[in-house]
Amino acid sequence: MSGNIIKNVNSVTVPNTGGMRGVKASVAAGVTVGNSDNLLDVLGDVDDDGRAHIQEYLDGHEIKVQIAETDEPFYVSIHAFAGDDIAHVIMDKSHTNVAFIAKNDEIVLDAREDGTAETERAPASTSTSPTSWRSPSMRTSRTCAGCSSGRSSTTAPSPTRG
Repeated sequence: MSGNIIKNVNSVTVPNTGGMRGVKASVAAGVTVGNSDNLLDVLGDVDDDGRAHIQEYLDGHEIKVQIAETDEPFYVSIHAFAGDDIAHVIMDKSHTNVAFIAKNDEIVLDAREDGTAETERAPASTSTSPTSWRSPSMRTSRTCAGCSSGRSSTTAPSPTRG
């Protein structure tokens, strides 16, 4: 994640979260109650029940954030794990520009302007995992197309909704 994004996210309240701040709250909100149909208002529909789900996710998952070594002011790279599946998404240049998507060993979209592979780019990371989840060394053995083993990443296991 670019330093600019981290600075901006840590400086404001995450919308509709009851005053939560920072990247960790943003990740938890997006994973648990985000609605991508709302585009830039992804958290527009969050209610009290949703806020409780966000807090439960924060309480049950470790989230780590790392600054990418990039000059790009808007750059976010996310790896998300659910069961045996792994997804990797890169957003850059703007809030709605999804530049790269991979699921497991399949690249679904690669629209990055500079043509570099993810392995040639600087690491960018927000990392989340349940407290009982795999150790970091186990996570590095899981790779996807466009990913390199051992890279920093955003990892977000899918929440269980009941």
